[in-house]
Amino acid sequence: DRGVDVDGVGIDEGHALVHQAIDDPSAQDAGSRGELPARVHTEAFLGVLDPERAAYAAAWAVASGDANEFSGEPSLTAVRLLAVLGETRLLLGLAIAPSTVNADVTAEVIRSLAPVPMEYLESVFEELSGSENEAIIVALADLASSLPASPSVTRLVGDLLSRAPQPEVYAFLASTIVASRRPELVGVLIESLPREMSQKRLRSALDALKS
Repeated sequence: DRGVDVDGVGIDEGHALVHQAIDDPSAQDAGSRGELPARVHTEAFLGVLDPERAAYAAAWAVASGDANEFSGEPSLTAVRLLAVLGETRLLLGLAIAPSTVNADVTAEVIRSLAPVPMEYLESVFEELSGSENEAIIVALADLASSLPASPSVTRLVGDLLSRAPQPEVYAFLASTIVASRRPELVGVLIESLPREMSQKRLRSALDALKS
């Protein structure tokens, strides 16, 4: 039972989002520096009381690039709120047109895209898997790990591994794949090793598999 619904949004979900915004360590750090805008919490409460107004406010916060350099707020909470409100079409647009969105916020957007049809997710991966930002690449791996098993998902994971721009990013990917405990995804990692020419990447993969 999610509690009383307001336009289909669970009150309990809204309360959880409020507490997440308050308890988030990055938000607390920013708040201790006097950098956390009060509207971070206001947006979360709006999600409970007035979902439609909250969706507009959250969309504006994200699209305008209104994100603290250190905490990512209020945009991070806005993205989470949009996900709770089911605004996946808007989040999809933000993922593939992130020019005004910083990398950490884009990563949070990517993680929220699991409900999006695969035909669009494939385009997101094609657009972003060549990024040199490790936060975006790891977010793509997290997204893939949250999707139902399918040939498309295994192909996307294999492409992420082959296109990882730096050994450090590859190491994050390998760890994320192994941590997912998804046999078909771990299998993609293992099957890629005979073709891998980089000793650093091979060591990273082996270290992840041993963990």
